[in-house]
Order: sequence, then C-alpha cells, then structure tokens
Amino acid sequence: MYFIPQPKFIKEQEHTSSNTASGYIATNAGALLEGELKRFGSSAACVEDCGLYYAILSSEKSITLPELPAELDDSAVRKDGFYLNAGENGLQIVSRHPRGVLYGWQLWKQLAADETNFFGTVIDYSDTAFRAFHMDMRYGFPKFERMLSIIDELSAYRYNKFILEYENRFPYQKHTDITDPLHFTPEQVGEIQAYAAQRFIEIIPLQQTIGHLEYMLKLPQYYHLREMRNFPETDKPYGFNSVGFKHYNDIDEICASNEDAYAVVESMLDEMIIAHPDSSYVHLGCDEAWNLLSCKKCIEKFGVNGANRLYAGHINRMAGKVLAAGKTPIVWDDMLRHFTDSELEQLDKRIVIMIWLYYESNYKLAKQLTQRLCNAGFTVIGAAASKCGEGPEPQYLDMPWYELRMGNVNMWGRVCAEDGIDGFCMTVWSNYSGTIAPPHPFFDTIWYPVLFAAEKMWNLDAVSDGFDERFASSFFGVEGAALFHGSTATRFKCIERVCRECKRHSYEAEVIRAMELTSIYRLKALAIGRELYKLNMDVTQAEKNIIRNRAHEVNAMREELKPLVRGIVAKYYSESDADVFVRSRFDADEALMQKYLS
Repeated sequence: MYFIPQPKFIKEQEHTSSNTASGYIATNAGALLEGELKRFGSSAACVEDCGLYYAILSSEKSITLPELPAELDDSAVRKDGFYLNAGENGLQIVSRHPRGVLYGWQLWKQLAADETNFFGTVIDYSDTAFRAFHMDMRYGFPKFERMLSIIDELSAYRYNKFILEYENRFPYQKHTDITDPLHFTPEQVGEIQAYAAQRFIEIIPLQQTIGHLEYMLKLPQYYHLREMRNFPETDKPYGFNSVGFKHYNDIDEICASNEDAYAVVESMLDEMIIAHPDSSYVHLGCDEAWNLLSCKKCIEKFGVNGANRLYAGHINRMAGKVLAAGKTPIVWDDMLRHFTDSELEQLDKRIVIMIWLYYESNYKLAKQLTQRLCNAGFTVIGAAASKCGEGPEPQYLDMPWYELRMGNVNMWGRVCAEDGIDGFCMTVWSNYSGTIAPPHPFFDTIWYPVLFAAEKMWNLDAVSDGFDERFASSFFGVEGAALFHGSTATRFKCIERVCRECKRHSYEAEVIRAMELTSIYRLKALAIGRELYKLNMDVTQAEKNIIRNRAHEVNAMREELKPLVRGIVAKYYSESDADVFVRSRFDADEALMQKYLS
C-alpha cells in the first residue's frame, strides 16, 4: 500500500470479514469531520471522555477509546500525531489535537480511495511543526473554487501553513487603484481563511514592502515612488547576467528615503494585517532588493556604503508594525547574507528568517546560513521551490526540472534533521522578475515535488528513490507507473498511460501531458529556428525543402497545442490568463516562422 506521507508505524491484521462497520458515529474534532462522518451514519455513539480528540465509526453504541501509544507523547511536534485502529467493529482515530484526528481520517480516505479493506493499526506523527506551502499571484488568478480545492489538497497531504502572496489580487480599500480588476473580494479573503482553518491550515499573508512591487510602481500614479531612476553606468552597454545588468528594472523597489512611498506601503501592510486577524505570522517579503542606493536622495541619507543600514532600518520598521499587531514577522534571507555580525545584531531577533535556496548543490551554504543566523538569535525556516527559473534550458519553461526539485527538497530535509530547524516552505513561483517575465511552468505541474515535500517534512528520513511510483499510485490511482524517467518517448508513453487509467486528479494528469508536449515542442522549435536563416541564403532547393518540412512539422504541432493549452488554463483561470499563457509559449515562434516561410 502506498501512502503520502508514509505512516511511521503500520501493522495489518489478518481478517476474514469486511470492515464496513457504520451506524454509530462520534467526533469532537470539529465541524468538518462531523460532516464527513455523517456519510456513514446518523446515530451518535456514546464515548467515554478521556481528554483526547477522536473520530469514531462503529457498529456498537458504547465506545471506550484506546490509550495513546507511548510514541505519541505530548511534545509539541507530536501533538498532531494520531493512532488509528480499524477492525470488525469499526474505526477509531484518537489524538491529542483535532488536527491529528483529521490527519488520521485523511489516511483512512486514502485507503478507501483504492477500496482497500484495511484491518490493523497505524501510529503516525510529524517530524516538523512548520510545513508550509507558498503561492504567488504575479501571473494567474485562480477561480475561487479552485483556491478552495488547492487548500483541500494541501490538507490531505498535511501542510499546515499557506503563505499567500496576493500581489495586486488583494482588495485594498485605501489604494483601490492598485488592485487588479481580477481580485478576491473581502468576503472571499475571509472565506479562504475560514476554509483553511477548518482544515487546520493557517493562512500567512505575504505583503512585499520594498522590492517586487512592480504591480504598484508600474502604475503612472505611483511611478514617481520608485528607487531606480536611470540605467546604471557601465563600461559596456550590456551585462553578462542573463536577466540584464544589475537586474535593471526601474519598477521593482520603492525609494526608502521617500515617506510618500512608505505611506502607501504601510497602508497596504496595515490592511493585510487587519484582514488576517487569526494569522500568527505576516511575511514581509524584502527579497532581491538589488537596486538599493540607486537614487541620490538615498545616497545622501545613507551614504554610498549604507545599503545594509538602509535595509536593516526598513526591516525593523516593517517588523515593528507586525509585532505591534501581536504577530510574528517573516522575511526572506538573501539580502542579509552579506551582513556583518554587528549589522545582524541591529535587527529585531523576533523576526523569523526564511532562507530560500533552490538547489541541492546549495547544501553547504544552507548549513552555513542556518547555523550563523541561529547563533545570532533568530528563528530560521527553510524554503525550497517546486518550480522556478531553471536558467536558459528552454524545455524547463514548460515543465519543472523535477530532478532538481526533488534534490532541493532532499537538501532541506537534511538540513532540518541535522540542524534542528522546524520545517521549511515549498514555494510555487508563477513567474520570475515580476511583471516583465513569462509565466513559469503552469501551476498544476507542481504536485510531484509538492507531495514529496509533504512526505519529507513529515518523515525527514524519506527518500526520493521510487517516489514517482508512489506519487502515481497515491495521487492518480495508477500502479507501477515510473513517471518522469527514461527517454522523451518513454516518459511521454508513461504519462499517457496515467491519463488513460487515472482514477482521480484527471485534470492534473492532462496538465502534465499537455505541458510535456509543449516542452517537446519548445526543443523542436528551437532546433529548427536555428536553421531558418538558410531560407534567405543561396543554398540548394533540396536544403530549403528540408528546412521547410521541419518548420511545417513544428507549425502543425503548435496549432494542435494552442487550443489544448488554452483550454487547460481557462478551466480554472480567466480567459485573459489563458491568452497570456498561450502567447508566452507560441507567439514569438509563430512570428519567426511566418517571417521566414512567407
């Protein structure tokens, strides 16, 4: 039997009957479980109170709850652990926390999904307490019902934090002109939190406060609040970084010497805090503010070497607002990596620092940063990526580089185990560089690494070898499918098999199929694109015919893919989102082909 996460202790018992006990039900673990149990019976069981939370399906009315096993002590990490006992008389799930009862019930649902007649016991608990998922909305605004179904998925795999980076999808009341026409209503923001809370997931709002404010600064009425005023002076009119010299983007950061800019940002932060009354954390962003000290006013105020002083002052100022609201601030770590010990000492130690490193090769750096920041008195959380900018490799515009993503999760699990940090966050970036970049791989290509991260945070000794078969079994209900291995043709054949045979998550299977095809198209288009110049040269007609035939094959593939990809995106996103995604994948290639073939 395959489960995600895999239980720590599971013992099956021999049996001759079916475990179909129902009729009497009972739970004290919340309304969500009450509703689930009512599908199996309506008569209330009598349960002897023993100070535990429980869920009961029974053929008998009077129930005596079992004692918790010794493995489920009352330590903080294990309070969401559970004990499950399934036998002829029914099902009993007990825990010290209602969250643990829900997790036990979700395991039972995994068993039921494959019609497994399980008799036996399960003892399970988490190795980490902070199991977070992050989602930003730079590109793409999912329909509201899709947001709720994402929360259901996260709960099923035992995530307990959801860091929601709204961008301009938040309904700002004071600066309404910042909010995109496609946005959550205030009522929906509240409903998302309530829906998540029922599933014991805390929504953590992320409000960027210095950089990555393109959605605000691109607007003419806020453009004057930017930090970057002129293109940096260089010896050459170009740089050697693939995204440009000094990441030139004049709508990225606010000017930290401009109180009008702070008035806007602090108003946005205040609204975010008020809209999330039950969130114990607020994420302040503060990453990749690479253009600090670009304006004369900031240089005059902080000095030519004052970037770290500027940044520390900003973080403390923003953190102070969060702390005053009784919440804990979180910031990304990258701008702190070159701080001296004395500069780190200037920061409020109540700030949680989230180290984002997205490759297994970052292991040594992750260790160094974790140990240094912990020794400096900070709480540290890691951050991995389910998809991100994978460099110039064209095929990974459409599908995550799964080998790297799995290695990244393994790396953070190792750091958690070795250095005692209490979990990490699995980020899902919609694009890179804010408003000026194409979308990353489509959202629903993420589930393979996201489920492995869920496994890893629950079981720090989990391994990625063989996880693709466990993923195919648990997520799609397809056995023996070694996804994402072998040659392109072998890999695609396996994906098509999953699409044909899947018992659940058929949409996500079709997403993987379509995006894998788009990735294949990307390489074919690149290959023929390098040869098109010959059509404008004095070469033989035979050579030109070969190039035209190859180009027509790519054109045919593109025309087949465009409606397929558009339909997939539009199912849970807006038509404008679908248009952006399709154009980002095909417009440039199509224009190039038309230019040469005409």
